[in-house]
Amino acid sequence: MKKTKPLKRMLGVSFVALLLGGAVTFAFWHVQADEIEKAGTSEDLITSNKTWVDAKTEIPLTNDIHFVTQKKGTSVKIVGDGDLQIEVVDTQLLKEMADENPDFKGIKKYRLRVEADRVADYLNNERYVFPVEHGYKGLSNYQISAGERKIRSADKAIALTKKNTNWAVETTLPVEYSDDLAEDAVDVLKMNVSSGKLEMDDSFCADYKKVEAHAKMFRYNFTVEKNSLLVFKSEEEVQIDEPIGIEYLMK
Repeated sequence: MKKTKPLKRMLGVSFVALLLGGAVTFAFWHVQADEIEKAGTSEDLITSNKTWVDAKTEIPLTNDIHFVTQKKGTSVKIVGDGDLQIEVVDTQLLKEMADENPDFKGIKKYRLRVEADRVADYLNNERYVFPVEHGYKGLSNYQISAGERKIRSADKAIALTKKNTNWAVETTLPVEYSDDLAEDAVDVLKMNVSSGKLEMDDSFCADYKKVEAHAKMFRYNFTVEKNSLLVFKSEEEVQIDEPIGIEYLMK
């Protein structure tokens, strides 16, 4: 019986060595993965955004009004910092916008600047239906049962400064939640909504008598179910307005 002790000791040492070997291998691969992971640079973002324009991607003006970049009376480009800049003087498009939204009535030129980080989202704006998924916070379970995302214009105008024919806006626009439940759902369900703020600093030349600036945003409108482990259940429609740029109505 005594002869089996060295064998047991060897097996025990081998088992520990295997565990350590596994841990070392895991740590090694984990470090390697961290080392080779590469974040996109601002140059990568600008190049990506230019690809959308070069590919003649259809441009949304509203949720239902779009145009292709070759259309006469329109200008679409990626400016130096990667922002998307759109200008429209085409009377047909302006009329369609005015028929859809009274705020556009009487405009002679429409200008839109979309933040660089949101260009891909804006140009690929399918009517977004939220997937049914769960998220947990404390004793509550959150789930989206239905919803969609639409492009909209903010009702409240943004202050502009004017010097001769130069117009300028410098503003910070926060994400707006309809209530606490909406804000909790964004956090718990890890929805693709910026928790930060949009900071826009834009200036341009225009000899129009009146120029109005409004936030351009995504409106997330969905129904969220909140179930508590304490047998409490509620269902409520909530909204989130996320600014993605600024639009200008020139009259």
